[in-house]
Amino acid sequence: MSSRPAGFFRSGTSLLLGALLLVPTMQQKGCDKGATGKPSATPAGEFDASAAERTVRRQVEDLRLAFESKQTRGVMRAVDPTGLSAYAGFEDQISNLMDSTSELRLFFRAANVQVRAAQGPDKPAMAQAFVDAEMVYALKSSPTQQKRKTGQLQLELVQGEMGWRFVKIEPRSFFTP
Repeated sequence: MSSRPAGFFRSGTSLLLGALLLVPTMQQKGCDKGATGKPSATPAGEFDASAAERTVRRQVEDLRLAFESKQTRGVMRAVDPTGLSAYAGFEDQISNLMDSTSELRLFFRAANVQVRAAQGPDKPAMAQAFVDAEMVYALKSSPTQQKRKTGQLQLELVQGEMGWRFVKIEPRSFFTP
């Protein structure tokens, strides 16, 4: 019989328990390194295209979620204001879409994503994604009548100090209610 009170571990067991709790935490922290949007690199310093592609796919999904939650700021935060032509017009278009709809759902299926590594300081990493999109929405003027749009969107992203941001979204007419 042991003289230890109930609930105490043997000294070797507590070390093992501590290691079991620490390893998943360290692994999780290691997994989060690629989520920052910063350049993905292998230990040899080479561009990691698969990690960059995952990050770009996540950005496309984040854009979709910003639309669905009807957050104009969230959508525009994902867009590079200096890279997207007619940025102010696109912002007005998105605001109009959000203000005129009572319900908005988007479905994206990334058909093709291509990532190109940076080619020097003046040519940052770029990505191009073709997305099969479907938008289901109801206007505030007729909230019981759902409308549906389908099409393919061409999205281009550039990697900069703020991570991956959209510099091209075509056709923009897709986002006109």
